[in-house]
Amino acid sequence: MINNNINNINNNIRNIISQLSILVAFILIITFNLFLFDNQLFAENKKVVLATDCWEPHYGSDLENEGYFTEITKEAFKRVGYNCEVSFVPWKRALELAKRGQYDGLLGAFYSKERTEFFEYSTPIYEEKLVFFSKNDKIKKEYSSLQDLKGYIIGTVRGYHYSDEFNNAKYLIKDTATRASDNIRRLMLGRLDLILASQFVVIHTVRKKYPDHVNTLIKLDPPLVTHKLYVPISKKNRKHKQIVQDLNLGLKIIKEDCTFDNIMKKHGFH
Repeated sequence: MINNNINNINNNIRNIISQLSILVAFILIITFNLFLFDNQLFAENKKVVLATDCWEPHYGSDLENEGYFTEITKEAFKRVGYNCEVSFVPWKRALELAKRGQYDGLLGAFYSKERTEFFEYSTPIYEEKLVFFSKNDKIKKEYSSLQDLKGYIIGTVRGYHYSDEFNNAKYLIKDTATRASDNIRRLMLGRLDLILASQFVVIHTVRKKYPDHVNTLIKLDPPLVTHKLYVPISKKNRKHKQIVQDLNLGLKIIKEDCTFDNIMKKHGFH
């Protein structure tokens, strides 16, 4: 009788161990498959879609390879295994949708402290001077402070961060537009007294679209500010830190093998 009970207990233990072994094996298989699926999913989704406005000659849908900035960014991502696409939309739309995570980030943006709430910034790729331009020879070519520009109608772009001082200067008359090219056109037509814009962008656009007005363009000194241009990645993307880290590595690689310099030279930036 005792032996039978012991045998029954042993059998029950063996059954329990067997069932536990099956359960453990099942859990391990599921965990392993989930691990493979997650890694496969990330590998398949190593793709970023960036949004920006057309901002020639830095980047734009009509430029060769969409401009030097686009080509450099795509090449840097390519070196670390990503496919990068760029969508050209009005800047305000690009900024807002990237904040929400509907785009993975922005192509070519200035740094501002308030944007760090929404974006993780890459290392800088280039820099640009923001300059006041006029066509009115009655406006002095030099100014000592923003107070000197009171009373003039200044064209700006909606959603742009120029500088803290300028953005907060309520005493200035600012007439906003959707795109920088709109302001350049309005300046050429005499509808604005001044525009504040990228030095390269204004000179490039006037030479391309308004060649008869090149000699009438007046650049005010000094530049308001020199800004670095970055690729900010939206913090709504759960892998934003990894994406920025990978992009920075890609940029380092193409700088070390001279690809960066070759792209700049190809696009006329030395």
